[in-house]
Amino acid sequence: MKRQRGVLEDLDQLEKISKMDIVKEAGKIMENRSASYGPSDDTNTRAAEIASVILQKKITCDDIYVFEVALKLARESFTHKEDNFLDGVCYMKLWNDHRNKLEELKKITVEND
Repeated sequence: MKRQRGVLEDLDQLEKISKMDIVKEAGKIMENRSASYGPSDDTNTRAAEIASVILQKKITCDDIYVFEVALKLARESFTHKEDNFLDGVCYMKLWNDHRNKLEELKKITVEND
């Protein structure tokens, strides 16, 4: 039976990633998370809806992406960990993809009017 890697082993592996590989590694992480948790836009839209109910004010999918990036930066301000940058790159990429989708939808809507 194959032994699963532990959290400390995963963190050790992250520390070995060169700065040039951070974007490539972030891409792998995004693929794995998408397979496990579904599309990030769907997840963040649901999170925004839940937060809106709790806070009793409108929270958007964009707000959730901002929060995710801010959380990684806040964690990094306490202790440097490569994981903060990997996740931050992932969240920025996903946020950029989300913004691009919104722009495309705007173009399609304008063209159809």
